[in-house]
Amino acid sequence: MEGLKRGGAAIVGVAESDLGQVADGLSVIDLMAQGTGRALDDCGLSLKDVDGLFSATTQARLSVLALAEYLGINPSFLGSTIVGGSSFEYHVAHAMGAIALGLCNVAVIAYGSTQRSVGRKQASVREVNPYETPFKPFLPSSAYALAASRHMHEFGTTREQLAAVAVAAREWALLNPAAWEKKPLTIEGVLSSRMVSYPFTVRDCCLVTDGGGAIVVTSAERAKSLKKPPAYVLGCGQSVTHANISNMPDLTVTGALAAGKAAYKMARLGPSDVDAIELYDAFTINTILFLEDLGFCKKGEGGAFVSGGRIAPKGSLAVNTNGGGLSYCHPGMYGLFLIPKEFEAMVARSWREEEPSIYGRFEFAYDGVGAPKLLEYNADTPTALLEASIRQWQWLKDVDERGDQFNSIHERLIEAWQAMHARDDGPIQFAAQEGIPEDYITVEYLRDTAMQAGFETDYLDVEQIGWDRAQQTF
Repeated sequence: MEGLKRGGAAIVGVAESDLGQVADGLSVIDLMAQGTGRALDDCGLSLKDVDGLFSATTQARLSVLALAEYLGINPSFLGSTIVGGSSFEYHVAHAMGAIALGLCNVAVIAYGSTQRSVGRKQASVREVNPYETPFKPFLPSSAYALAASRHMHEFGTTREQLAAVAVAAREWALLNPAAWEKKPLTIEGVLSSRMVSYPFTVRDCCLVTDGGGAIVVTSAERAKSLKKPPAYVLGCGQSVTHANISNMPDLTVTGALAAGKAAYKMARLGPSDVDAIELYDAFTINTILFLEDLGFCKKGEGGAFVSGGRIAPKGSLAVNTNGGGLSYCHPGMYGLFLIPKEFEAMVARSWREEEPSIYGRFEFAYDGVGAPKLLEYNADTPTALLEASIRQWQWLKDVDERGDQFNSIHERLIEAWQAMHARDDGPIQFAAQEGIPEDYITVEYLRDTAMQAGFETDYLDVEQIGWDRAQQTF
């Protein structure tokens, strides 16, 4: 966007409120405040540092005033732009501008919704449109179904290709403990689900959940002093094409085309520079349209592009790494959740590059509120490999009955040794500390797998390893 400086501000704190179906009696402002407190804790700031506040929701008429009152703060800059689910991306740009002009220093952007608890009709006001209402569309599903039907007619996109988007989202969601959906999904499972508005079944449509969250934005300079590495805002873009589907200039071209060009220009980047992308997937067609309009494939080729697992965890492009609105959560206005936690892009890259794994056992304490507390990470001996494998296998069997993963760990170890043997035939020395049975038994097991792979091996006590002064060698 013109007037904003690349990297001039940074996102330093990110947090969800409670998600799914929240406790009875919680309001949207409760959820905003919950997310705000957690996001400030995430970056080491407090309410007294906040002098900019942004919010938007369909369930509170003056949400930003109500939130400021609830938090007991008097921010010098307020923003409540509401343009649907992308409101929060606008808020990031507006916060950048306010920070650059000195109008505020630390901005919180918050959202909350209880649409699952209160029901769809209570969560947002339905407006009358003389060009659409007489036809009694089931909005918003029918509007996006119209776009999907046009894309299918014009470019030959299939329902199976739409379903591939939902399946990929579900695969990502199974890696996210906070995701609403916990069971695997197949193409056939999408196609055979209840029809909502052709060509969409219920699995082509986003979830209906409660939830909210907040992010914290500050200047690039201040971000350097906080406790976590910042995510610098490199580019922003915006575009308004229509409010109602009957006024959309082209059903197969979205505002992401112009907004993406502006964001790329500001960031001095392009599609080829992007490792992970978070898209507003209210419906499966959205992901296809946005990938096309943002330059990841040509117009009309989005259906083929998403097929074959390309945007799934082991695909070539990581898309919606939290599971998206289709499988993670969708509390009405999903845009805040597209501003991801920093680890998600790292996970996506690791999946794609098939990096070597580090096995260990994590022990957490979790009371159901806030973030889990890490008590111990045990990777001090190779035993952790086996300890971790049992627990992860049990987890995988819970979420995907087809999964194998770690119950073939013995065979995989031998295969790994064989791959090493093809490059270097050894011998290999194994060592363990004398008098510690756990170390000795584990090392002997690993030694046995190496021998099965064809290596010559030797065993030493750790005490035998040291510096030989006479020969000047180990």
